[in-house]
Amino acid sequence: MELPILRSERGDGQTASSSGHVATGWMRRVRWWTWSRRATAGSLLLLMVIANSSIGHSSIGHSSTWLSWFTGSITAATWFGCLPIVDPLAALEVVLASHSVPAWTLVGSMFTVALALGLGRVFCSWACPLGLVLELNDGLWNKAWRRRKRQLHRVGRSLQPLKYWILGACLIASSIAEIPVFAAISPISLMVQAISRMSLHLLVVIVVIALIEIFFPRLFCRALCPLGGLYSLLGRWGVFRVRASGEDRLRCQRCSLDCPMGIDVMHDYVLAGKSSIDDGQCTRCGACTEVCLGHILRLGISSGNTRSAVSE
Repeated sequence: MELPILRSERGDGQTASSSGHVATGWMRRVRWWTWSRRATAGSLLLLMVIANSSIGHSSIGHSSTWLSWFTGSITAATWFGCLPIVDPLAALEVVLASHSVPAWTLVGSMFTVALALGLGRVFCSWACPLGLVLELNDGLWNKAWRRRKRQLHRVGRSLQPLKYWILGACLIASSIAEIPVFAAISPISLMVQAISRMSLHLLVVIVVIALIEIFFPRLFCRALCPLGGLYSLLGRWGVFRVRASGEDRLRCQRCSLDCPMGIDVMHDYVLAGKSSIDDGQCTRCGACTEVCLGHILRLGISSGNTRSAVSE
C-alpha cells in the first residue's frame, strides 16, 4: 500500500495534514532541543577548560576546592573523586597499547558504553565540544549554502564508511605503537587544550577543520572521527530514537535537509513508513523534530521495531 503524501496550504501560511493537525511553522518555533543541546555541550566545554587551565588550579598546582569534584579531560575523567568516566575508544586503545585490562579503564568505560547502547550516539551532539563548535560553524554558512546543501550531503554520505577504517587503523596503531593513538591526537582534546592554554598552534587544527567544513558540512563528525564511528556501532540499536508517528506523511523534506549527519529522513524513514530512525549516524540531536511541519517526528523511547508504521 502506497503511503499517502499530503500537503495542504492554508491561507494563513500554515501547513496541515488531512487529520486536521496544524503545524505552527518551523521558523516561529523555539528550537528547544537545539538550545538544550548547545547549553549541555557548552557547559561541559567550560568545565573542561576551567579544569585544564590555571583558573581551576591553585598556586601549588592542585585543583581548587570548588572544582575538586571533577578532574581529567574529555577522554578520561574522575567525577566526585570516585567515579571514573572513560570514552570507549580511549579504553580500547589503552587495552591494546598496554596489552592488559586496567581496572580503572574497564570500570570507567562501562558507563559510556551503557549510555551509547541505550541512548545511541548522543555524545556527538550533546557532549562533544568540537561538535558544538562545528555546529555553530555550520550555522554561520547554512543560509549561504542551503541550495547546495543537499548535494553536499550526498558527497558526505559516500565518505561515511571512512571513519570505520580510521577506527580500525587507530586500534591497530595503538597496539603496535603501544600508545593510545587517537587519544593523543584527537582534535576534540586538542581544542580543549588550545582554549585552556591559549595555544595558537593547537587552535590552527580546529580552524583548518572548520574551514574545510564550509564546503563539506560536518565532514569530521560524519566521515573522519573514529570515536563517532565507534559510537555509531554501539548506538545503532539504542532505544532512545527519533520516532515517526501518524499515517499522513508530509513531503516537505525539511527533516532531510536539516539533518546535520546527512540522513535522508524523509525518503528512508518517513515516506517508507518506518516507526523510528535506526541509522547509526543519528546523534539524537532533535534537529529533524524541530523542523517537522506535521509534527510527525519526535524524540522518545522506541521498541526498536522499525517496520512500517502504516497498515498494509
